[in-house]
Amino acid sequence: MWLEKHDGPGGKGLKGFESRLKRTKYILLRNELNQFLSLCTHRDSKILDLGCGPGYMARFIELKNPNITKYLGLDISDVATKFARDFFKNSTFFSFRTFDLNNLDQLQDLLDEYNIILAIDILEHLSEDVAYNILHLIAQKSDYVLINAPTSDSALLMAPEHIFGLSLSKPCNLFSEKFAGNRPWEIIKSQVVKWNESGDEILFVAKKGSKTMRNF
Repeated sequence: MWLEKHDGPGGKGLKGFESRLKRTKYILLRNELNQFLSLCTHRDSKILDLGCGPGYMARFIELKNPNITKYLGLDISDVATKFARDFFKNSTFFSFRTFDLNNLDQLQDLLDEYNIILAIDILEHLSEDVAYNILHLIAQKSDYVLINAPTSDSALLMAPEHIFGLSLSKPCNLFSEKFAGNRPWEIIKSQVVKWNESGDEILFVAKKGSKTMRNF
């Protein structure tokens, strides 16, 4: 549905991209994102942005943390990833790839390489099974995660391209010691937010403890 709406015949494509970056939600998310990235203390950390679109979060990343060395944005839309690649064509830090998140095997391989995960405005476009499988993989493999998604009763789910909502308890349960091995997760933030008048959303931020550090 999302792909047809944006890339298909008559789709709105990237119209309004620049103005969208100025909305209250994205201004607030920019602050949350850079606070989150300041937590990253592992050397040679790499960002994987799930559902990057035309580079919304990439535009907001302030490269002040010397521990962060690479960013890869994934999106199902060829139009969006091409736009992002063109904008960042002179950057050696940012790269973008057209990718279907339903391909869990390939995603699992990427999660072995990238330890900072952004899942912003993407889970609502996936089936419940795929969304929870992705969260489970992130909980097992990554070191830092920032999630933003509509709540299960949010008015945002009235949009036909939004098919999944997240309960506040679910990420807290998934990102527990049970799924983290000997490096338990520390939940930094888990709350319902209303960025604007569209509907309630969940903001979830967590990092793994330092016991048995991963090598990159």
